[in-house]
Amino acid sequence: MISSTRKNLSRRFQHLLNIGVAPSMSFSQHQKTRMLNFVITGAFINSFVYLWINIAAKHYFLALFNLLNCILDVFTFIYNYRQKHRWVLGACLFFASASMVISSYFYNNGTEYFLIVVPVICLVVFEQKIVYFLFSSFCIVSFLFLQFAPGHYIEPPLALRNRAFINALTALIFLVVNLQFLKYLYSSYQRNLEKVNQQLAESNQAKLRLLSTVSHDLRNPVGGIAYLSELLLQQEHASLNYRESIESIRNTALSTLTLVNELLEINDQSETGNGIANTGISVNVVTVINQVTDLLQLSARKKQQQLFVETPQLPLYVSINRQKIERVLNNVVNNAIKFSYEGSAIYISLRQESEDAIIQVKDSGIGIPATLQPFIFHTSSGEAKREGTAREKSYGLGMGIAREIMEGVKGRLWFESNEGLGTTFYIQMPLQA
Repeated sequence: MISSTRKNLSRRFQHLLNIGVAPSMSFSQHQKTRMLNFVITGAFINSFVYLWINIAAKHYFLALFNLLNCILDVFTFIYNYRQKHRWVLGACLFFASASMVISSYFYNNGTEYFLIVVPVICLVVFEQKIVYFLFSSFCIVSFLFLQFAPGHYIEPPLALRNRAFINALTALIFLVVNLQFLKYLYSSYQRNLEKVNQQLAESNQAKLRLLSTVSHDLRNPVGGIAYLSELLLQQEHASLNYRESIESIRNTALSTLTLVNELLEINDQSETGNGIANTGISVNVVTVINQVTDLLQLSARKKQQQLFVETPQLPLYVSINRQKIERVLNNVVNNAIKFSYEGSAIYISLRQESEDAIIQVKDSGIGIPATLQPFIFHTSSGEAKREGTAREKSYGLGMGIAREIMEGVKGRLWFESNEGLGTTFYIQMPLQA
């Protein structure tokens, strides 16, 4: 019987706390509404009890203040339920605080101790820091004033001495209970946050697994199509229409293969960080530049472009994953080819500055518009995606991956560009000690 009654009371109390809580609310707003309902309920009960005590003791002026506080509590409850005109909550709280100050000043009944609870309530009501600071300052100054300044008591101070003790004790108990409830809400928030983070982590892992599986399954057949298309283009007696169709197939396959490789690169970085920490393997940057540019000569010749390479005679060594630096340089030079005009020249140079090696890739192509420059290194927005000068496709992922690689080895990747005049990319890496 007792257990059933306790459950029933608990259910009714939870129903009271959840009044005004809507499913569309954020978790934070949900908890704020519950907290305010809890505070209002306690304040109303306290004011209502003292209303009848003061009427019975013929302290009608104090009873008037208690009645005013009850009305303010009802208004606060209503506006908290409606979730509209939040400033009304602040106004009600201010008038309630003012009534505490007046009753304490004239009756010395200890209601100033309730001002200690008000800053806790302000945490829920006011979201602006400046408003919370001003309101809390008002409560603190009022409390100190009532404690140390002589009051103009309507009744002798001893007449309400017991009342002052009870009010002080009630206020302190109310403060402790509110802080405990605030702690409960904070703990609930932490548990909910941990649960959401765990769900996000699981969802992200599932997405990465799916991305990895799909990308790997696509890479081999798409690569096969590109390779077979290249073989078919080597036939000498193929008609012009036939060759154009095969070239279209090959270009589409190569474009798709580039996208798949970039997706795999993003997936690899998401699973293992950047996967590009210093490996302790010495890599000669001069050799890397020569090999990468040799491989890209074919792409440049298709657009009648020339790649001019200038490197120092002595090797420059860095400690980095070789495949990663090749990936970065390939992305940068390939972009220069893609966004440069037919017959233009691209200059790739390497120099040493202090303890760093700096690769410079300069073209005189279409440049990067100022509106796109902030998005060049984004891997998720897709804002930087645009066609090359020969209508080559771009997915806007490569440069973002390249910058992440460089940041992983404490290097830098940046650019300077003027629309219509060309772009210069800089790759900076620390030399091996």
